[in-house]
Amino acid sequence: MFLDRTCIQPWINVDIYWDGEVWVCCPGWMNTSVGNLLRQSWDDIWNGEIIRKIRQSMLDSTFEYCKPDDCIFLLDKEISWPMYATDSSLSENLEEDWGNLKPIKKYYKNKETYDPIGPAVVTMSYDRSCNLQCPTCRHEIEMYTPKNPFYNQLLKIHKIVTEVVCKDADQIIVSGSGDAFGSVLHRDFMRKFDKKNYPKVEFIYPMTNAVLWDKKMWDSMKGVHPYVKSCYISIDAVTSETYNKVRTLKPSHGNFEQLIENLKFINTIPDLKRIALTFVVSELNYFEVDKFLDMKRYFPDKDIEFRYYKIMDWGHLGKKYGEYAIHEENHPKYKDFLEYWEKCEKKIKSENLEVKHNLHGLSR
Repeated sequence: MFLDRTCIQPWINVDIYWDGEVWVCCPGWMNTSVGNLLRQSWDDIWNGEIIRKIRQSMLDSTFEYCKPDDCIFLLDKEISWPMYATDSSLSENLEEDWGNLKPIKKYYKNKETYDPIGPAVVTMSYDRSCNLQCPTCRHEIEMYTPKNPFYNQLLKIHKIVTEVVCKDADQIIVSGSGDAFGSVLHRDFMRKFDKKNYPKVEFIYPMTNAVLWDKKMWDSMKGVHPYVKSCYISIDAVTSETYNKVRTLKPSHGNFEQLIENLKFINTIPDLKRIALTFVVSELNYFEVDKFLDMKRYFPDKDIEFRYYKIMDWGHLGKKYGEYAIHEENHPKYKDFLEYWEKCEKKIKSENLEVKHNLHGLSR
């Protein structure tokens, strides 16, 4: 199925979680982690048996450790993401994007699974702290401060990541499982960021719901300003009514009006050039999938990419998953959702918008 392409994630990327588990991609798109920072040395993880088997599966184009029905990049027929390429485009695409960091072309041609250079992209997913409580993501608001007994474990992981794992990093992604500005730990990292400690870093990539990303917050972390050239903003709605449903069980925590004001401010940040706007599709918001594309109006000065994800159960939904999973054919509103999704696809095509999603294969 994927014999015409390869993926360089296992040579480029790591994603670290609260329990110390290290992944080379989103856990929702892979079947196994490659090790644990709390139980193993970094060298044993980065060139250990598991990660080398995963690298071999990429070289062989078997992708046997991946979940191809969920990965938005394996589902991307245009192969427009620089982590992926056909054999014929390897030299042009991957070498252009990553050749100055790693000899990717050499790795591929020589089928090398050992990598003496650390990851270029490090995702800090270990702190789940977030100012919102999206019912499709978590049971309650999670906030880890120094008063929380679990904070010391997060701090231990954070120390290993910032002092060891990031030594060769070109990009640091903050944060993959919570909010970059909602987390005390990650907020502090951005406020104290010193380029001298990360000589190779060129990009700091915030992942956020943007409700806390106002001018005052931004001014408190001037050290990262030159490196925040792109970001990821999770929104999931286009109206206040829907936003309060998808963002919290307590409407006082969801502030759509503040979000819109912040989006307007974010558009004024000069070094920020590219923004990914994301929408997790569920029974709570499926009727706004096409209207979501209009959110680009808040970013007239930016390069916008849209991403749609089908809802996933991260272990908290139980029976609720069936209620929310509008993309499943047995959902009572599935056909209604298809009508909105078809409108969305037509709009994408007519306006020539950049969109990635994992909702392929839907049918009446």
